[in-house]
Amino acid sequence: MSQDRAETNLVLLPIHRPITASGDFGWEVQGCTPLVFAPDKRTYTHHRNVLPTGVDCIMSHSGRLVGVVKPGVYWRSHRWTVSYVVNRQHIPYHLAVHQCPTLDNVRVSVQVDFLFHVADSVRFVFGIAPENMEELLRATQAETVRSLVRTMRISQVRDMRGLDGEDMLITLNDKLSPYGIHIDSVTISNVDLPQDVAESLQRTTAFEAQQKLLEKQHVFQMKLRDDEQKLKTLAQERTNERTRCQEEAKKALEAGIEAIKAALVAGDKVQLVGFGTFAVTKKPAREGINPATKQKIKIAAKKVAKFKAGAELADAVNK
Repeated sequence: MSQDRAETNLVLLPIHRPITASGDFGWEVQGCTPLVFAPDKRTYTHHRNVLPTGVDCIMSHSGRLVGVVKPGVYWRSHRWTVSYVVNRQHIPYHLAVHQCPTLDNVRVSVQVDFLFHVADSVRFVFGIAPENMEELLRATQAETVRSLVRTMRISQVRDMRGLDGEDMLITLNDKLSPYGIHIDSVTISNVDLPQDVAESLQRTTAFEAQQKLLEKQHVFQMKLRDDEQKLKTLAQERTNERTRCQEEAKKALEAGIEAIKAALVAGDKVQLVGFGTFAVTKKPAREGINPATKQKIKIAAKKVAKFKAGAELADAVNK
């Protein structure tokens, strides 16, 4: 008999800032898998919100639901808050169903692996939440597995290892899709037989060797999925950091341009040491010639914004 793997526990956890959620979703916390984070409430002086990629950020305004907001940097009052951050990655989930009676009344334990993702974050958070979703998932899958085992004899049940359950997949999605959850795959990873029954079967078949091979194949496939998920998480973190830097640089540039514009409008001179000087000069009224009619015309006086390059900038251009 193989040793049971630890079952997955889905939870909602607090988090300080939404920006760290993409990386935090990839790790277990005290044996639990976070599916939703609830960020700390913002203070009235905190107007900047950075929303990461790879997750769904559900925002509210003054306690009213706004919905899922796109990733980026937002400058809004503290009344705009990120209420929940929902994991959009594909999540592996392990469940064991114990004491399932076969057709010939032998009780076995069946271990099942799922892969699922949140398809509609708002429906999920406000319709069922992680704990209730897990309770429904366990109850539905236990009923489905017991019904399947009850139709088989013990000699057939052992061959369920590695079975991809299409019927189980349809049943689970019928139950969970109204709550915004989609089950991508269901696999029976192992079937634990009573020790005396297992020993009897091993004496007449190559059951043990086949079991080890299937378990190794399954562990390898799960490791591949886990490595793939970690690579996606790393890529999302890099994308988020790049987006944050670009947004901050853009905000800084826009603020600088607005400050220069305001100073020039007020008649002040703006000097950027090493770069150059912005200033406003006055052009007096003068006479000119209309190029179309060749007639003399009066050109009104006006102010003109000018820029004079500094020494360091001029030297750099001429190198």
